Order: sequence, then structure tokens, then C-alpha cells
Amino acid sequence: MRIADEQVDGLKFRNLQAEAMVAAQNRDPERAVELLRSGLELWRGAPMEDINSVKLQAGSAHWKEYHLKAIEMLVDLEFSLHRHRMLTPDLHRWTSFYPYHEGLHCRLAEAMQASSRTAEALVVIHGLRTRLAHDLGISTGPAVEDLYHRLLHGTYRTPVMLG
Repeated sequence: MRIADEQVDGLKFRNLQAEAMVAAQNRDPERAVELLRSGLELWRGAPMEDINSVKLQAGSAHWKEYHLKAIEMLVDLEFSLHRHRMLTPDLHRWTSFYPYHEGLHCRLAEAMQASSRTAEALVVIHGLRTRLAHDLGISTGPAVEDLYHRLLHGTYRTPVMLG
């Protein structure tokens, strides 16, 4: 069977992600955002979730990592373009897909804070803290705790980049 790269969503996604990285390096964040959004639109559920193959399931972890990196890059780019508020619906979706990802939860809280929704931002961080403690028996990292305290005490300023 012969299939061109542009006929496989996963390969199209990786190509768009690579093009976005080049655009970002060339200081064209608008183009990078456009490419990443196009790539993320191809994403439907967990990769290979219905396939009973240990070997292929192991490969799905790589695809999930590509997906997460694309999301992190998109969020950083959108924040650099001061479009925090626009990201709230996307961040809600992504934090439900990655319920233990501290960086995405912080970004959601920051986006809410940018919309003068401090109480909701604190609920997001509190929910993450509770989930990590209950489900995994761990505490949040210093960046989450710092954001929580800055939000709580009204000393929040500008966001930092995810990665």
C-alpha cells in the first residue's frame, strides 16, 4: 500500500508542527499559531486507542507527546501575542485531556485572571492541587504554588512561558 504523507493525519500534523517551529524561530508567531491550530484540528481522541497491539500502543505515547508539545507551543505563542483571554475555552479542553499537567492549569488560571476572573483562577489551581494529592499522592510544584499565592494575595503580574 502506498500512501502519501498528506493522506495521513499524523504525518500532516507532524509536518505542520515542524513548519510552525520554523515560523516561530523566524519570528512569525501569527503564522506559527495558524499552522499549530491547523495541526491540532486534525487531532481526534487518543492515538491508536482502538488497536490491540502492544507495539503500536507504545508508539501512541510518542504521538501524545507531540500533541502536548504542540499545545504548549501554541499556548506560549498566543500568550506572547497577548491573547490570553481567547484561550480559555481551549485551555479548559486541554486541561481535561491532560488533568495532571501543571503548566496548562497555570495557563488556564492566568487566562482567567486576565479576564478578571480571579476566583475561578483560584478554583482551577485548587482543583489541580486536590487532584494531584488525591489521585497521585503528590504536591504541586513551586511554579503552581507561586502562582496560587500571587493570585490569592493580588500580586499576580505577567505570565511566564511554559517551556
